[in-house]
Amino acid sequence: MSKRILALLLCVVMLVPCLASCSKPKYEGDVGAYITMYLTDDIYDFDPANAYYNADTINVVSMMYDTLFKLDENGKVKKSLAKEYEFFEDERTGENCLEITLVDEAYWTNGTKLTAADVEFAWRRLLSPFNNFAAASLLYDIKNARAVKEGDVSVNHIGVEAVSQSVLRITFETQVDEDRFLLNLTSVATAPLLESYVSRNTDWAKKAATIVTSGPYKLGKIAYKEISGSVTDDYALDKSGDYLTEMKKQKVVDHFYLERNVYYRRDTSRDKIDKAVKNYRILVDCSKTDAELLEDYKNGRIFYMGSIPLSIRQDAYVQAEAQVSNSLSTFVLHMNQYAAVSNGTGTDYIFANAKVRQALSLVINRDAIAKEIVFAEAAVGLVAPGVFDAVKYNKKADFRENGSDLLTITPNKQAALDLLAEAGVTPANYSFTIKVAAYDDVHVAIVNKVKDAWNDLGFKVTVELISAIENNDFSKELVSPGAEKKAETPTDVCDDLIVEALQRGKYEVLACDYTAYSADAFSVLSGFAMSFSGASMDFANENVSRDFAQLTTNVNGYVGVEYDVLMEAIYYLPYYTNLSQTDRDSFLQQAYEVKPYMDTAKALAQNAFLTADDVQDDLLKLNTWACKEKTCQTVVVATEKPEKCEVCGNVAFDYKYDEPTRKSYFNNAVQALLSAALDVARSFEVAGQANTVKATLDQISADLNATRAGMDVNNFLASVEKLKTIAASLMEVSAAATAAAEKANGSTLYQLITKIYQDNGITPSNKVKDWTKQKTLLL
Repeated sequence: MSKRILALLLCVVMLVPCLASCSKPKYEGDVGAYITMYLTDDIYDFDPANAYYNADTINVVSMMYDTLFKLDENGKVKKSLAKEYEFFEDERTGENCLEITLVDEAYWTNGTKLTAADVEFAWRRLLSPFNNFAAASLLYDIKNARAVKEGDVSVNHIGVEAVSQSVLRITFETQVDEDRFLLNLTSVATAPLLESYVSRNTDWAKKAATIVTSGPYKLGKIAYKEISGSVTDDYALDKSGDYLTEMKKQKVVDHFYLERNVYYRRDTSRDKIDKAVKNYRILVDCSKTDAELLEDYKNGRIFYMGSIPLSIRQDAYVQAEAQVSNSLSTFVLHMNQYAAVSNGTGTDYIFANAKVRQALSLVINRDAIAKEIVFAEAAVGLVAPGVFDAVKYNKKADFRENGSDLLTITPNKQAALDLLAEAGVTPANYSFTIKVAAYDDVHVAIVNKVKDAWNDLGFKVTVELISAIENNDFSKELVSPGAEKKAETPTDVCDDLIVEALQRGKYEVLACDYTAYSADAFSVLSGFAMSFSGASMDFANENVSRDFAQLTTNVNGYVGVEYDVLMEAIYYLPYYTNLSQTDRDSFLQQAYEVKPYMDTAKALAQNAFLTADDVQDDLLKLNTWACKEKTCQTVVVATEKPEKCEVCGNVAFDYKYDEPTRKSYFNNAVQALLSAALDVARSFEVAGQANTVKATLDQISADLNATRAGMDVNNFLASVEKLKTIAASLMEVSAAATAAAEKANGSTLYQLITKIYQDNGITPSNKVKDWTKQKTLLL
């Protein structure tokens, strides 16, 4: 078989058979091939639920974790871990169920048997309201799955049960689109996980010693090398629960290798070691220069380049050898709608304005970027080629082939300027930054092209290259089974700051891959709707209402009730005709009770109220003094510095928090209140009263920016007091927004989706073939 450069690896089903026959053993006595390859992106986390931020990660992780079902090269769903399965109606309860029997020879890389309980654990983890996994919606057909994710019932009520070691029973809300549910189970995000390892610490998937996998390969080793410079990271918590601010070393992946899972699909007592997996090791070498990579490839020392480095893409040999495959991935720029963008004198939330986002999109020359930089098509929509709009894939079912072009591939600067004028935005006033992974030269090149286009509009845009750092939030108490507790943080674990910035909303614009969770278009698009975003719930505040607890947003802060309702209409297609007969305890019954416009507006207003309230409490910390006497250390909260300690009589008092910490608290408070003001504005907008309190909110924003801009050491406490007054004002406005929301559009979800069906000529049905056509129409 001739060598090939693959610009994009499609999936493990196609990858593993290719690699299995590519080379001979490299060393005498080794059974199987030693494959050396190269990937563009560094990989720091091998958790299958977090594998969707770049295409390289999903390809590697797919070789490490087996799923119940897989897609073959023709796009058909085939059994993998599932030996057999049966959909049926439980005669006793009348519920629709699925039973899956696992294959006999399924083992983890530590030699233990893979069981149905491992599937159950992985799915409960995905659906936990405390976890932030967008792939959770793949399982929403399961009974109580959505109710659990949205915090309404306990995770123990999910309709998934390991009825024996090898049999998993799944109970559905009601009738289900069977083919589409099985398609969702091909996603590696739904792969089984071994609880005893995953529950040990949050970074279990970042080092070989703490990972066990079920697929053809396991992580054998990952090695890092330091690069110059350190980065401040403020995520880790100290023992008292306060955030640390640490300078951490920057690191990149030097190399990692995958080793054959010797237990994969074989009886160890009788089968040869290479029965199921021919290669014994796959080395991913990230240490070479681009020129060295090309030379090694030509000389047979590297067998695959999973994605070709930018500097050698125009090489004649590469141009002749490269083959391109779709990877179900789209390169995107997330604009954070909760980012306060500098306008020279203060900040504005310009990305919350749809016209600004549209204007920025209009000037991107997607066609030129695709031709000059990547072996790929210019994106005309979010959904990539190869994603289905029907259950059983064929060329006619490709969503991108059938869907209309939503994006222009050539720029239109004048249209963009017109939109900005309509939005009241003068580009020259605004400065913002695009974050992009430093380790991906292709992504960096694309972002620089985008930066130039946005600067040409008049904005002041810079690019920030984000790397990985030496870990500082590893669970120090739990390291490995039977090991003594270790006090030090391990140095062989790294945090990818680009992923953390995205997950925590710490960015203005962030560039990364957006990879489909499954080959179903709904799984790609639904993640931007609140109920399908997979965001974790915030239960920290006892006053949080049920409405607020259910409010979740996508990572970029998008709030669109009309879009949310459309996704709900698609979700409810299989259930709609029998909704009136559905058990009153079923989550589906909320369609008759939930009022999306009113509930969202109210939740946003309450969010702002609670934020302002929390800020007032936090500001008290800035007036906290501590006695310098070590044996005393009395803490006093007061506007003025205490004259002496009432406990020990000591006259030496000082701030409990040093000046940089106090300023940091202050600036965080300003940002929190600005964000809360945006929530209030959105709540009125959703309620159809966008201009009701605009002047008040503008004044609050101006006061906040002025207070922050004029704050110095001498007037610090006065500024804090003013900030408290602003917080109180914002709480009053939030209360008014909540009251307005109570009077907002009172249509129930059921009424709204009924209208969508009527407007699109859809007659609800009990037939699966009808659901597929109707879903395609709505998508």
